[in-house]
Amino acid sequence: MDKINVLVTGVGGNVGQGIIKALRLSKLNLRIIGADASPYSPGLYRVDKGYIVPRTSEKNYLPEMIRICQKEKARCVMLGPDQELLSMAQNKEIVEQETGAKVIISSVNVIETGNDKWLTYLFCREAGLNYPKSFIPTSPEENLAQAGKIGFPLIVKPRVGFGSKDIFVVRKKEELNPVIQRIYNPIIQEYLLPDDEEYTSEVFTFADGIQYGTITMKRKLLRGTSVVAICDDYPEIRTEAQKASLALKPYGPCNFQMRLTKTGPTIFEINPRFSGTTVARAKFGFNSPENAIRHFVLQEKLPPPNIEKGVMLRFWEEIYLEQKRLEQMAAAGEIEGKVACKPDYF
Repeated sequence: MDKINVLVTGVGGNVGQGIIKALRLSKLNLRIIGADASPYSPGLYRVDKGYIVPRTSEKNYLPEMIRICQKEKARCVMLGPDQELLSMAQNKEIVEQETGAKVIISSVNVIETGNDKWLTYLFCREAGLNYPKSFIPTSPEENLAQAGKIGFPLIVKPRVGFGSKDIFVVRKKEELNPVIQRIYNPIIQEYLLPDDEEYTSEVFTFADGIQYGTITMKRKLLRGTSVVAICDDYPEIRTEAQKASLALKPYGPCNFQMRLTKTGPTIFEINPRFSGTTVARAKFGFNSPENAIRHFVLQEKLPPPNIEKGVMLRFWEEIYLEQKRLEQMAAAGEIEGKVACKPDYF
């Protein structure tokens, strides 16, 4: 089989890097092209070809993505950063028509539902799922009244936010309105307990809406990133994720973050994309980047997933490269080959 060229974006972050690692674990014959906005992104120097690209807020973002896909004859595009999802969903048809590459992205409606925590709450309520009680702030007096109905502690965070930024736990009423004033476009939500019952569950959905499979892990977080992931069945969580996915209708991978509360599994976040634990899932037998290529690009029939139980522990890692390689990337905007080394010293 000829090599399949795959473009992975956001290779400076853990999602993009996880996609790369999962693709390396696959048995497919691949050439991986990486893209990121910064020359200091490690993934640029561990792929077969790296490109510096504009940020999604810049007008030349989409033309540059199309140019790279055409130049590299990419057959598939996989997105890392949340910030790229809506733009690419809105332009998916254009990119696919002009490049021939399959863009692994859900519909605009699905992306907006996942990006906006208030829309996530409304979706869960309308779909008959468990959800954290939530409200949008209005006046200081009404905020306190609504908070009193839910009870403290509460979570205050942006409706649209990434990377666990600006998330506050409010434990008493005197703190509520000052915290609300600090956040742009906030949402206030019930604090789900217990803290040690948090789960992440991915449902992979085919183009025809049929669910291929689900993988669930209990997790511990450090600043929003899973640093411990315990892969097991967790039937209550799995069933809730499958029910949510059936109602949402995503395309490819979709992740549901939950806590197992006294009222049952409760979804508080939806990420309709590859996740930060993509490589762990691949190692446990559920390789979504490989599944996406086999199903959406090669149109293969996938065998049922064979998921192993196990534990992932995440740690810091380094790569090294010559200064001239970094300068080359900054000047030319692209670089060929894996020019950074990754010592095996841990």
